[in-house]
Amino acid sequence: VLSLSDELMDCNTQYRDMKAAAEKQAKLNEAKSLFRVKRIYAGSYDSVGGVYIYFDFVNLSDKPIKYVHFSFSFYNSVGDEVWDEFSQSTSCYYTGPVYKGEGTESGWRWGKYYNWNIARVELDSLWLEYMDGTKYYFSDDQIAHITY
Repeated sequence: VLSLSDELMDCNTQYRDMKAAAEKQAKLNEAKSLFRVKRIYAGSYDSVGGVYIYFDFVNLSDKPIKYVHFSFSFYNSVGDEVWDEFSQSTSCYYTGPVYKGEGTESGWRWGKYYNWNIARVELDSLWLEYMDGTKYYFSDDQIAHITY
């Protein structure tokens, strides 16, 4: 038989868990109202092993974006991380302004990278700098939530 104190502790734990879940969902919803990643992927290889990275996105917020900062990682067909053979940099930015409803055209290319083993591209970080100077940093969970 649980004592009243044990029951109150149980209720308090359940309340904290529910509150944390609600706060997490609110942050996911906020991110989804600001920005959408349509897709990020590696294209076809050229004759020397170069592959373009495609990054399609749209601004869903009312605020115009000055810069879209992002970084990504490459993975081979068995899930191991691989790197560009010439440059280790995978941090990039897109210069706006990007107004509500605008973004990159379908098939917009970002850089050419060289490694015959690139099979998958994953977005590692994403943050927006708005024309008014404010910034919004997306968490890993938020990045996953806005990529659809």
